[in-house]
Amino acid sequence: MAVAPFADAPQWTLEALDRMSREERSALLLPVDAALAEWPRLDLAADGVQAVRQGQSIAVPREAPGKVRIYAPGLGFLGLGAVQAPGRLVPLRLISAMTNRA
Repeated sequence: MAVAPFADAPQWTLEALDRMSREERSALLLPVDAALAEWPRLDLAADGVQAVRQGQSIAVPREAPGKVRIYAPGLGFLGLGAVQAPGRLVPLRLISAMTNRA
């Protein structure tokens, strides 16, 4: 049994994971945005990060409309957003960047 997009990725049983040390299990973890690799990536300019983290929409230059993965300098993956015409990023689902540094 597998889940897209991880059908070809290694899989472990609960028993196998239980036999591993905490460090070995941690080494197996994928980044929180691993399942979203096919979504377009949007890197925010530093001056837009605070507004997006507070759930506010911001202007983004020349981005095609659609859903995107949002990243910030020094923080990594922030969450998901939607670019609406004309070039407006609306945050949809954000995560705590304090625990997710890329």
